[in-house]
Amino acid sequence: MTSIRIRLKCGPKSEILSLPADSTAAALFHEINQRFSIPSECVSLKIGFPPKEVSFTSNSALISSLISSGQQVLVEEKSKPKTTEFSGFQTAAALENQSKLGTLTTPATNEYSQSSTSPAPNASDSLYQAPAPNPNDPPYVQTPEGDLVLRIMPDDNSCLFRALATPLGVQPFDLRKIVAETILSDPFTYSEAVLGKAPQNYAAWIQKESSWGGYIELSILSKHFDVEFCSADVQTGRIDSYNSNPLTGQRIWIMYSGIHYDLAAIAPILWDTSADIMFFDCKNTEMESFVKQLAALLRQKHYYTDTGSFSIRCNTCGTGLKGEKEASAHAMQTGHTQFGEF
Repeated sequence: MTSIRIRLKCGPKSEILSLPADSTAAALFHEINQRFSIPSECVSLKIGFPPKEVSFTSNSALISSLISSGQQVLVEEKSKPKTTEFSGFQTAAALENQSKLGTLTTPATNEYSQSSTSPAPNASDSLYQAPAPNPNDPPYVQTPEGDLVLRIMPDDNSCLFRALATPLGVQPFDLRKIVAETILSDPFTYSEAVLGKAPQNYAAWIQKESSWGGYIELSILSKHFDVEFCSADVQTGRIDSYNSNPLTGQRIWIMYSGIHYDLAAIAPILWDTSADIMFFDCKNTEMESFVKQLAALLRQKHYYTDTGSFSIRCNTCGTGLKGEKEASAHAMQTGHTQFGEF
C-alpha cells in the first residue's frame, strides 16, 4: 500500500484525506488543524460503529497502527489539557520520569512545524484546497450513524436477489428456490391470476438466472426470513414496505431504479463492504428521511429509468417495445426474458 486514504468528519464538515502509507500521527494532526482549525492537543479521534475513541502513543506513531485506509474518522474538539507547557503527546509526568533516568530530551518537533528561523509562509501557502470528489466513491449521504451508501449490484437480471442475498447471508439461487417452493406449496395464494402464468410455470421460470424478481419475490422472501424489506423508488421517492412489523424487528433497505435493485447500507468504512451495516431497527423512523435523501441524490444523477416510457428491445427476437407493460406482455406471450434499453 503506497498511501492511506481516510475520511475525516468533524460535525457537518467532511474531508477526504490521502497521505503516504508511512505517515505519522503528527502528519494527521497537522492536516486536521489545517482543515478544521483544531490544535493537536485538543483533537479527539473516534472510529468504528459505534464510534470508539482511539489515541496514538506518540507523534511518531504510524497512522496505520490504529486507522485503516478507507475508514471514516470522527474528529471532535476536546478541552485543552491543563499541562500546556509541552507539545505533542508528552506529559509533564513523562518528562519527569525521563529526567530521573538522565535521558531528558526536548519533545520531538512536529514534522510539519516550522522553526523560529523559518520564513513566514505566504498567505497563499496557508490556503487549503479541498480535494476533488473521487468519481470512484459510491453514492452516499451522511447520517448520525455513518454514511448511508448505495451498494451497486451487477446488472445481470439477478440484482434483486443479489441485493437481498448479501445481508441475508445466502446465495441468489437459494432465494430463487425459496420463491419457487413457496409458490408450489400454496397455489391458492399464488394463483395464475396473481402470477400471470400457471404456478408450475412461474416456479420454473423464476429459477432461471435470466428472470427478474419483483414485488412477488419481495413479498415471499420478507415473510420467509421474517424481515421487513423497504424499497425506495428513485424516480418518485415512494417507499414500499413488505412484511411490516416483523417479529425480528429488523429491516433491509433497497433502492429501485425502475429496472434495477441495489442495496442501501451504513458504511463505517466507505470503501470496505465487509464492514457494512445492512440490518436496521424497524423502530428507527429517522432512517427513512436519509433513504429519501439518497434517492434524491440518485435522481439528480438520473439513476433511474422511466418504466412507463422507456424504449426496450427483446434481446431474443429483436422486437422493439415501449415501457414496462409492453415488455411484461411480450415476456408472458413468448417466454422471452432478455431485454435491453435502446
